[in-house]
Amino acid sequence: SALVIPTSALQIDQTGRFVLAVDEENKVQIRRIEIGRGYGGNIVVTKGLKEGERVITIGGQKVRPQQVVEPTEVPAEAAGP
Repeated sequence: SALVIPTSALQIDQTGRFVLAVDEENKVQIRRIEIGRGYGGNIVVTKGLKEGERVITIGGQKVRPQQVVEPTEVPAEAAGP
């Protein structure tokens, strides 16, 4: 099922698109994703992210994979109908 994330969570490098997810131990993990359409400041993620996973939307340039962070949570929403 597709998920919606804020455009600000999307990052791109030589390998492609990715987001930084935060696991149960508050460690930063790279998630390679595929995206669909975008609208209103959000993007539909079609592959690479599970519902309920936490993604970094602000300050992603300042963290490294495996770094432990103290996230402030905003829940992800499932894509439209």
